[in-house]
Amino acid sequence: MLIIGLTGTHSSGKGEVGKYLVSQGFKYYSCSDELRKEARKLGLEETRENLGIVIGDKLRREQGKGILGKRIYEEILREGTEKAIVDSLRLIEEINELKKSKNFHLIFVDAPIKERYERALNRKRVTDNLSFEDFKKIEDRERYGHETLMKMQDCYDKADFKIFNDKDLKNLHKQIDNILKKSFITL
Repeated sequence: MLIIGLTGTHSSGKGEVGKYLVSQGFKYYSCSDELRKEARKLGLEETRENLGIVIGDKLRREQGKGILGKRIYEEILREGTEKAIVDSLRLIEEINELKKSKNFHLIFVDAPIKERYERALNRKRVTDNLSFEDFKKIEDRERYGHETLMKMQDCYDKADFKIFNDKDLKNLHKQIDNILKKSFITL
C-alpha cells in the first residue's frame, strides 16, 4: 500500500496535485471532506471558521488530534486501497496516523500568497469569500497555531517533498513526476 499525503497553504494547488495523482491511478481522500460531512450532520454552514475551528478543533479535542488521519487510514485499509492520496492534512498527528503505512510520503504544496488569494476567489467556494487581509490573518493562524490546533509550519518541517506551485499545470505535473521518480514510487 502506498499513501501520499498532501499538506500546504490554502489554495496552493493541493487539489490539482490530487487530481493529477488520481489520473495516475490513486484513490482520493480528503480531511476537508471529512469535516464537510460533520458540518452536514450538525447542520452547520461550511465556512472556514466552522470547518477548521468549530468542527475540526472540537473533533480533535474530543477524539485526539490525529482523528481525521485515523479515520481516513482505517477507510483505506477497509477498502483495500493500494494507492491513496490524502489531501488537506493540517496537523502532524494526522500525518502520524498515516505513517502507520510503511510506504507513506508527505508533500507540502505552496505558492505566492497573492496568487493563492486570487485562486481562492476564482474557485468561488463559500469558504473563500474573504478580503485579502482576512485571508492573510487566517493563513497566520493556521500556519503558526494561533487560536487553533492547526499548525501548518510543523507539517512543512516534516514534509518529505516540497512543491512551489507558481507556474502552469505542466510545470506542476513535472514536479510531481520528479518526486515520484526520486522516491522510487512507481505508478
